[in-house]
Amino acid sequence: MYKYILLLCLVLVGCKSPTAQIAKDANQVSTLAQSSKERFIRIDEATKTEVIDVASIQAEASAGTKEQDTIVDLTKSTLVALTKVEDEVPWWASLLSYVMVTLSIIAICFILWYTGLGTLLKSIFYSLGLFIPKAKLEQAELAKKTLDESDPVTPREMVAALRASDPAFDAAYSKLSKKEN
Repeated sequence: MYKYILLLCLVLVGCKSPTAQIAKDANQVSTLAQSSKERFIRIDEATKTEVIDVASIQAEASAGTKEQDTIVDLTKSTLVALTKVEDEVPWWASLLSYVMVTLSIIAICFILWYTGLGTLLKSIFYSLGLFIPKAKLEQAELAKKTLDESDPVTPREMVAALRASDPAFDAAYSKLSKKEN
């Protein structure tokens, strides 16, 4: 049990967040760049005096070279950590994109129907035998049975079925029936 806890602690300690690594490297690069800048200022000041202290210039130059090497290494480390960072899309942005796509589809359907192209498309589909409503297929089947003399379906049954399946037909039939009375 203790081995598993120790292993878990080692794994958690060993895991570094790429964003934390980038922030740490950027901070170190900034610190080292400031230190290098100060070294170059000291080197510049050391060369302006009459007595040139070669040893201090060499020491500062050597330390500056090491700092620059460290900066280059940190930059490489930052680039490696940057490849592990993924852009995260907020939840509301993906939801917004779905909403916009849905609204666009609804708007296209509305425009098609409003301009009359929807009716044209519907008639083309019906002529090809596609997307015919089930109720209309049942009505057509009943009408065919009514016209068939061998089938016992009467015109009254056909009218009753049409009135039951289509509220518009029922309203029109009722209106015409009231005019006759």
